[in-house]
Amino acid sequence: MKDLPTLLTPRLVLRPLRADDAAQIAQLAGNWNVARFTRRIPFPYSEELASQFIREQRSAYNKGQEWTWAVCLKDGLTLVGCASVMFEKDMAGELGYWIGEAYWGKGYASEAARAVVNHAFNSCELWELEARHIFGNDASGRVLTKLGFQVVGFTQGTCREAGQNIVLYRQLRAAWIARPDRETFV
Repeated sequence: MKDLPTLLTPRLVLRPLRADDAAQIAQLAGNWNVARFTRRIPFPYSEELASQFIREQRSAYNKGQEWTWAVCLKDGLTLVGCASVMFEKDMAGELGYWIGEAYWGKGYASEAARAVVNHAFNSCELWELEARHIFGNDASGRVLTKLGFQVVGFTQGTCREAGQNIVLYRQLRAAWIARPDRETFV
């Protein structure tokens, strides 16, 4: 199978994860302010767990289950977060992303997520993309609505977010195609 492609945006490089990313991922994602708003990042988060995550992502990509990118500044060295699409349903995917706290408020989440959404819709026969965030994570909600996702409901979380309210979003392919501000990054 081909490797996950590198995506370029005006300020970011989204590239496949590498084994040597483990230390940066553990440092950024191991911050409680980041981990507490995610579904899958355990806390505390060690370099060993980050290494395991990187290995699992390669396997998930090869099985067609998930695409995960390291989100880096244009210098290609400074990792600021991760972005992904999970494929658990036919014709649908789920967008996910996190950005390290030191890089919040700079628009990196929106820029990275837009590149992933565009790549997913351009590369796959998806009818829709879903996304979710823990209630109270208003910044993630702003990212999703900026990208054209619509709130479609609420649910109770499972696993680590058990009992927490989760906001559900959806972006239909037809709405994505019709967006006047849609950009394609290669």
